[in-house]
Amino acid sequence: MKYVWKDEYIVGIEEIDTQHKHFFEIFDELDELLKNYSDENEESLIFASDKLLNYALYHFSTEEVYLEKCACPAAQEHISSHDTYREKMQILRDNIRKPNKIEGFKAIQDFAEKYLIKHIVNVHEKYADCFKKCQS
Repeated sequence: MKYVWKDEYIVGIEEIDTQHKHFFEIFDELDELLKNYSDENEESLIFASDKLLNYALYHFSTEEVYLEKCACPAAQEHISSHDTYREKMQILRDNIRKPNKIEGFKAIQDFAEKYLIKHIVNVHEKYADCFKKCQS
């Protein structure tokens, strides 16, 4: 297991924390498939890449509801970062249809890993207090 959830990432909203934890599981799945890449597991890699993209879209929608509901500061800036992620992941997803697919899968993993780990830490640092106040 390459990706390890840490309690320091908890934001205090069970739904968001559960979704953040699930990203670590998806990263591990994608990482394992990439380590054992072959033509035979290519469909599994496509599925895992789609799963990562779709789960991020689902998660961002959930998070955006809380950001707006709780009137968190700089919420629009954070939502804009979601839009950037959506656009970049779609471009990367389209690239795995090209001849050098393994590089495309690695690019998805690299971008998603850097963005989402940073995202999870950022949400904790910037919005945990706002979310907690909103829950009270």
